Amino acid sequence: IPLPEAIDRMGRLRIRTEDAELLLTGLYPLPVPVVVEPKALSAALIGGLYRKGRIEAEEAYGLFAAADYDEEGVSYLELYYRPELDVVPVARELRPSEAARLLQTHVVTFDEGYARVRPEFVSDDEAMLFLHLYVPGRLPPETRAALRAGVLNAAEALDEAAPFFESVDAARAYLGA
Repeated sequence: IPLPEAIDRMGRLRIRTEDAELLLTGLYPLPVPVVVEPKALSAALIGGLYRKGRIEAEEAYGLFAAADYDEEGVSYLELYYRPELDVVPVARELRPSEAARLLQTHVVTFDEGYARVRPEFVSDDEAMLFLHLYVPGRLPPETRAALRAGVLNAAEALDEAAPFFESVDAARAYLGA
């Protein structure tokens, strides 16, 4: 009930107005209705929405300003939360031994393996020597087994093995064809 009505009711009970007012305002105050004012969104929430592309830059500026940031703060927050478009992670370079192992296990062809190994050496001959010494048998195991079993003839084996050698002649020499 409102305060004047409560004082009036206490007056009917023969309590003086001053005492009723003191009692109701000092000792037992009546609860005042709480008005909840709408709060601005936090900068982290606005920034997250902006970074994910859910809101545009103009809308982010407005929301940052509504959150009581000055012009400098708004521009700083916009810069901090600006979306990064298509960031491609830098690929790790393989060591020559790793590239040679990929060649030996037939994950990459000879040309791909050579392209990965070549930047690490001074000359082409050094890179070729490394590959010849590090990768002893470059024939794919399934091709070798099919050749021994007679499933493949020498020409078919040469077609399958050629990508794993520096040239068709090297593959032919290795196969003995």
